[in-house]
Amino acid sequence: DGRYLVAVRKQTISILDLDSGRLLQKYKGMPEGIDYISVSPDNEFVIFGSWDRQELSVQVMEISTGKFSLLFKGIIHTTGMLVTPDGEHLITYGDGIYLRNLRTGKIVREINDFQVNVATITPDGCYLVTGSEDSTIGVWHLEKGEMISTILGHSVGITALAVSTDCKSIISGDFDGSIKVWELDLDSNQMDIDSHSDQVYEVAITPDESRAISGAADGSLFVWDLATSQKLL
Repeated sequence: DGRYLVAVRKQTISILDLDSGRLLQKYKGMPEGIDYISVSPDNEFVIFGSWDRQELSVQVMEISTGKFSLLFKGIIHTTGMLVTPDGEHLITYGDGIYLRNLRTGKIVREINDFQVNVATITPDGCYLVTGSEDSTIGVWHLEKGEMISTILGHSVGITALAVSTDCKSIISGDFDGSIKVWELDLDSNQMDIDSHSDQVYEVAITPDESRAISGAADGSLFVWDLATSQKLL
């Protein structure tokens, strides 16, 4: 909700209150190379993922007290992690998809033999949208753990995903720099945006659903009109 800024420099973590500018927590001594950061929707916890001797270590810090706890540790190839909107579960993805209880670290559900580059959760918390190396986009029912649709249209691996706040549209970017807009309910391609010359790193949709923002490895950052696909910035 924009309340906190979480910053990592070398082995130090700082958490600031954006309204007051006050430093809430500062912790030194984290493992080198923190790869993943996520904040729980209730703003109670910050979750950190780091690699330690080829093992993924995920720790949880309580923002109010600065207290750390180890959620889990294991040899799992991971490309990212997400907290579900209800704040109850942590999803890690890479070589498979793992849904864990955020308080205990226990695996609730797992999907093996599925390579995921990038993922996002729909704002209503109902679906997980994944982008894979094989150029497909998967839409999963979170509660059932089932894939309900596969979206085809990219020719190379998916590297970036975003879902609109009304849960009607998906934006995807790939290794070649192309961006596509999809209708989530119909799995249909609404629009192709001829954009970057290199891998798309991030895509986002503004809250009013009118614009998309994309950034890529070529250093470009663009703002697009979603109604016309015209570049605004």
